[in-house]
Amino acid sequence: MDTISTQAAGVREIREHENASDAVVMAVADARNADPLELDPLYDTIDPDALDAIFSSSDSAHPSVELEFDIGGCHVTVRGTGEILVSPPPADTTTVADPIEN
Repeated sequence: MDTISTQAAGVREIREHENASDAVVMAVADARNADPLELDPLYDTIDPDALDAIFSSSDSAHPSVELEFDIGGCHVTVRGTGEILVSPPPADTTTVADPIEN
């Protein structure tokens, strides 16, 4: 069973000469402490080519742009500054009534 490592979940930067899509996959894999090939394909969630076009490392002209989506059990935010934030989804807070009320 995959678990999300609190230590690994956090912030990653898109490195020079790295596609945003590759950086997102690596950030989620790090956060889940998993092999990137074990994750669901990125294209099942978002178009990798569009992600790369929006967050090209050579074009930092849009630092106010932000894109958020969920993948691999994590919530991902990609910022125009090249920063990738990865966090686990909020815990399920379902309330169950006590069946024995007397």
